[in-house]
Amino acid sequence: MNLALKVRTDAKRQIPEEKREKKKKQKTIEDKQRQAAFFNSLYTGRNMEFSFKTMEEVSMTKHFYFPKLGEDYEDWSFGAAPLAAFAVYPVICSRVDFRNHERWMKISMEEIAKKAGHKSVSTTSNAIKHLIEAGYGMTESIEGEIEQRYPLIERKKVHEKVPKGEKRVWEYRAGFIRGDMIKRWKTDDEARYFKFPTWIIDTGLWAKLKPRAKALYIALRSCSRFDEKLYAGIENDVPFDQLDQIEFDLEEYKARKWEVCNTPTTRLCRMVNIDGSDIRKIVDDLEETGLVEKIDRWWKVWLMPNPDKNTTNKHQVF
Repeated sequence: MNLALKVRTDAKRQIPEEKREKKKKQKTIEDKQRQAAFFNSLYTGRNMEFSFKTMEEVSMTKHFYFPKLGEDYEDWSFGAAPLAAFAVYPVICSRVDFRNHERWMKISMEEIAKKAGHKSVSTTSNAIKHLIEAGYGMTESIEGEIEQRYPLIERKKVHEKVPKGEKRVWEYRAGFIRGDMIKRWKTDDEARYFKFPTWIIDTGLWAKLKPRAKALYIALRSCSRFDEKLYAGIENDVPFDQLDQIEFDLEEYKARKWEVCNTPTTRLCRMVNIDGSDIRKIVDDLEETGLVEKIDRWWKVWLMPNPDKNTTNKHQVF
């Protein structure tokens, strides 16, 4: 092969090599762009709209057992938590495993913030950090000997594998009443917990409430009770002179729509450390969502959607 022919042949070989190298670089760029979009969609939510569910799409029976607040409860001091913590804790509880407190669950900070009604993710992050660092938790003695403590919130960072890369994400665990604890946190007189229905969070009602309204709702649920006579007279139109014969069976009790709370407002506010000087604003907020009705000196606390309210029939997108 003469020199001129060799040079031409080498030049021809070089052109495909340059094309291959260019395609390789372009593919690398496209792969990174695709991974960045995937990261954003999965972990930051910047390319993903978050939508709450309609009432028809949620479970009306799904719930978790929230420990009641009490001024005399030494093993449970959540009432002293900041308002942002009242918003965040139920949201995380609604997303973790209800049966196994050892299991970790992935939840994005953006989802927690939006369900808690926080405009800033940093508010949510600081609330979670406070609950963890301040050591909020539940303590119980089993058979009077073994002391068991359940932190309200635990979290850890883990490496999540994604196409051609890894991402560090938060996993959470939440402490609330589970399994055998249900019996131990219940006496003959009352249960020291209440059922927190997750539809309140999943439909966006919880996000709508202002911070003090969320805290007051927890206090109301902690103090509300089922009054058979009052319920029968209002819901079933039972005449006043026949109320003494009223008895509800277990299924009727489970299907109750509301409970009553007659705890003084000043005490309710003190339980969650909020200023009640302009209580009417907080009450209006709760009544607007249909979770509570203020009737004279009493509170009607709804456990099921208030039929007179229609606040959760549409998707709400943030």
